[in-house]
Amino acid sequence: MTKIIPDAPEREGLYDRQISRTTAPSPAMRAQAKYNASLMSAASLSDAQKRAAEEKFVEVLEHTFGGGSAVRGAYCEWLAARSLLAENPFEVSAPEELQAIARWEQAAEAATRSVFRQLKIGETGAFFELHVWNSRTH
Repeated sequence: MTKIIPDAPEREGLYDRQISRTTAPSPAMRAQAKYNASLMSAASLSDAQKRAAEEKFVEVLEHTFGGGSAVRGAYCEWLAARSLLAENPFEVSAPEELQAIARWEQAAEAATRSVFRQLKIGETGAFFELHVWNSRTH
């Protein structure tokens, strides 16, 4: 299970992701994606193991979506679509909203399974939280 927390401030043990869209960064084309991940409910893992899992989780998401800015964009689309669905559960959602929900949830679940398998994490109930914040305010 992956839990997502919007607009969470940076906390100790988490890392700030700043990714450029291009291999040759230029100020006009640079995009910053500020987010981090934390592994929760994994008490038997050391801090180093948790940090390695968190970093790998972010790497898998970035690979899946094509970069940090795309991860942030997919997350924001997911959050908006989930919010609309929660506010109006009996209204038919637009296909784009349903696609945004499915795209993010499938990617986050696949990233979680991949990290747990690669790092041999057998914690039951462990999950990742993704924290995204507004770069203008942080």
